[in-house]
Amino acid sequence: MRQQPLDWTAVEPSLLVVAPSRHAAARETSALAAVANTKARSGDNARVFALITASGESGMSDYEIQCATGLGRASICLRRFDLRAFLTPADRRATSLSGRAMTTWRRRTEIEMEADRG
Repeated sequence: MRQQPLDWTAVEPSLLVVAPSRHAAARETSALAAVANTKARSGDNARVFALITASGESGMSDYEIQCATGLGRASICLRRFDLRAFLTPADRRATSLSGRAMTTWRRRTEIEMEADRG
């Protein structure tokens, strides 16, 4: 199956994570850090998205993504959140090192994305 190009209109690039604080200076510092991190964040999003896309229908677990990229688990969860419009749980379940079942994530098909648009 040939994957369609990524529709970036579903991504909100202006969404910045700013730490809540009652102090304006703290919110400003957090916003500036978010802006400074935008380039690295978008690069990490692209890497994670490319890996999940390449994994096909079987998908990839967070642990598999961690092993492939070296990103921390918290970063992977945030990258998946950024990409949530394009990802869905796959049928396959991976097994963690402790023997627990883990969700794997796959790229949503164009048909699945169109169905959500209504």
